[in-house]
Amino acid sequence: MFELNVLARHDTIHGLGGSDARLIMEGKGQVLWEEMTGRTPKRDFSDNLAVEVGNATETLSINWFGKQSGFKVFHDKDVLTHEIFQKFEKVDTDRGTIGIVHPIHKWMVASLDGFAWDHNISEYVLIESKHTNEFFGKNPQGIVKLYYAQLQFYMEVTGIHQIWVSIIIGNGNYDKVLVEYDAAYCAVMIQAISDFWKCILDDTPPAGDAPVVEEPVKTVMRNPAAPVIVDMAKSKSGNLWAASAADYLKYKDSAKTLKTAQDTMKELMGEADEVFGNGVRIKLSKAGKRLFTVYEEEEVEGDDQENEMNEFEKGASNG
Repeated sequence: MFELNVLARHDTIHGLGGSDARLIMEGKGQVLWEEMTGRTPKRDFSDNLAVEVGNATETLSINWFGKQSGFKVFHDKDVLTHEIFQKFEKVDTDRGTIGIVHPIHKWMVASLDGFAWDHNISEYVLIESKHTNEFFGKNPQGIVKLYYAQLQFYMEVTGIHQIWVSIIIGNGNYDKVLVEYDAAYCAVMIQAISDFWKCILDDTPPAGDAPVVEEPVKTVMRNPAAPVIVDMAKSKSGNLWAASAADYLKYKDSAKTLKTAQDTMKELMGEADEVFGNGVRIKLSKAGKRLFTVYEEEEVEGDDQENEMNEFEKGASNG
């Protein structure tokens, strides 16, 4: 295991952040590697107006999210003192922010914009602030897709599995989007980031670009202060809802009994590839799923007799 701050060429590097993860997952690892190893100049965003406006409106964005959601919000500096982050190692990043270090993958360092207490679910959630123009603001899903790796990175590091994207649009509109943790995506991302970080430590160029994954963008558009509640009996789908609701009420107890029986039989199956008995067969699929089928008792007896006959014939031919 290596220590942080090991690079002689770039002594401000503590690890890889959310923006770095985004570049790696976009297949831009070579460019990032050249910059982080000092082969090319570090990018200077001080003359980028869009970046500066985003930085200037970050506090406003977090506070506005608090007003719109009713959540108690906290800002980036609060990670130093808040109890939920006490267990994490922290570092000062080269951007002047506080970095939270992943408890296992020490090269993953998250700099949060903010976080909040969601009283609706009684859990903490993260907040990422973004500022965009009116055109791009019409497509919040596009904003989430663009920053998907960065958002997943922050959730992976902190172990907090929901993040709100607080979006200031132009100078007069606002929107917010909830994104949930994507375990499958994060597994691919961690591997890609780990491979890239090894290239940094070994001072060797990346062998290839990070894998491009078609991420299932999981977003939920909702306003916690004004939840959408629908009386389905009065909706256009009322008849279909009524039929489905009747089936649910009729069979809900049977469903609970079925699930309990299935869970018990799965546990009794243990490490076997196939088990059967009393009309129920469970077979392990190639994907590792336990598949249930129903059979007649005569079917098994016939199979056993056939197997015994095959073994007899095999023995006779070898005799």
